[in-house]
Amino acid sequence: MQRAIAAMATTPRWMMTRTSLARPSMIRSLHASPWMRADAKPASEQPKAAAEEPAAGEAEMSEEDKAAAVVAELEREKEELAGEAAKWKEEMLRAMADAENTRKRAQREIEVAKKYGVQGFAKTMLDVSDNLARSLEAVTEDQLGEDGHFRGFFDGVGMTNKILQGSFEKHGVVQFDPTGKEFDPNVMMALYEVPLTEGLEGGTVAQVVKTGYMLHDRVIRPAEVGVVKKA
Repeated sequence: MQRAIAAMATTPRWMMTRTSLARPSMIRSLHASPWMRADAKPASEQPKAAAEEPAAGEAEMSEEDKAAAVVAELEREKEELAGEAAKWKEEMLRAMADAENTRKRAQREIEVAKKYGVQGFAKTMLDVSDNLARSLEAVTEDQLGEDGHFRGFFDGVGMTNKILQGSFEKHGVVQFDPTGKEFDPNVMMALYEVPLTEGLEGGTVAQVVKTGYMLHDRVIRPAEVGVVKKA
């Protein structure tokens, strides 16, 4: 208002006359215009202030969205890492189980090799043991008394057979004679049947043609026997 009064004071009289002829509505519009108000802000400042408020809100929302995106990304990475950890753990447990099974299998194979490693050699020596036993059985006491030199030879053969049997037992090879026992097809092989007579029981072993041998709990040669016929 003061600016308007000052402007009118400095305005020439002929302009004041034309201004006084202005319509009342124009004067009211001048008083109501923003630049005529003392407390009105410049037009350049109003849009700027109005634009700053949405910008601040947008910045605030973008920070929240950014934080949410980071959290979501971390959760996704966490799930992926947890899945990979479970996968590697399962594979590690499988590898450990396979290694343990391999170790146990190798241990069993070593034990079996130690326990039955002499089986092939022992089987080849069984014929030698049989021949030594037959040689000792073929000599009678009368023959031993007739010639002293023959007696020495007989004793040498008997000592050799004894040493061989001791070596067998040292390595788990044991001879068994099933005479009078019930026939067992797992460790015996029946060659013939013997008629049932007094003093014999049906299904038992009457005669042993060839003794059997066991290597620990494994039969390396079944006993060849004659079995009493059942009634």
